[in-house]
Amino acid sequence: MKTCKQCKVEKPFTEFSKVHKGKYYKSYCKKCSTRVANKWKKNNSQRKKSNDEIFRKKLGTGIYIVKLFDVPLYVGEGNINARKHHHLFTKSDKCDSQVKQYCDKHNINRKLLSFNILEYEDDKQRMVKKETYYRTVLTPIINPTTK
Repeated sequence: MKTCKQCKVEKPFTEFSKVHKGKYYKSYCKKCSTRVANKWKKNNSQRKKSNDEIFRKKLGTGIYIVKLFDVPLYVGEGNINARKHHHLFTKSDKCDSQVKQYCDKHNINRKLLSFNILEYEDDKQRMVKKETYYRTVLTPIINPTTK
């Protein structure tokens, strides 16, 4: 049992999130942590937007391609690291990745796929236009642009 420093209620350890490496528990319970975080976001909306922008730039957004050997399967846009993980490594049956669905349907091991960055881009509208351009030029199997 552990006492939350915010609400001062003694609760089981399952009501607390673990700190980074999982040895220790946070001092606020999950409900209080959520409440405090939401209050901060509401009172600091401009700072939250700024932090989100910094985080996006740090992770990198842009246009990418997923290939099977040299054959283009899929061209996409978005957060590069998140999309790479989503397409290549997610094992959940609930995953909506077209790449995963294609590989499952055709019995292709996703370890054979390569993920390449075509271009970094921060502006969402330009990113969508460039994705359409690359889909037209590269004609990937899964999501080609129809002319």
